[in-house]
Amino acid sequence: MQPHHLAPVVSKSEEKKYRQKCKDLKARIQEIQDDNAALNSKLEAVKRAIRRARLERAFLLEQVEKASVRKAEQLGQVLEIPPPPPPAETIKIRFNMGGASSVKNTTDGEFTESQNDGSNLAAQ
Repeated sequence: MQPHHLAPVVSKSEEKKYRQKCKDLKARIQEIQDDNAALNSKLEAVKRAIRRARLERAFLLEQVEKASVRKAEQLGQVLEIPPPPPPAETIKIRFNMGGASSVKNTTDGEFTESQNDGSNLAAQ
């Protein structure tokens, strides 16, 4: 009777196959990790580009607002300027999908789903 802690006896050819399979799996794991690291780098670059574009947009909107005020003053008109929109990090888009209310956060693009009976739609 064999003790339980000993490995089962396998032939040399089977052991060779298992070792090769193990090497192949380790190589595949490394390949996937490398691909994941590259994708994460690209994702961070895109996030930086989005932040920069948002800053540029805010700057340009401010410049347009200043130019509009100057032009209105030149024409002797009073220009009523609405308050600026909230920053993009706080904007949430809500929509109803057949009884379920979904919220899309515009900064990270993730969706969160929750059941909705329609009673709180007016508060949104």
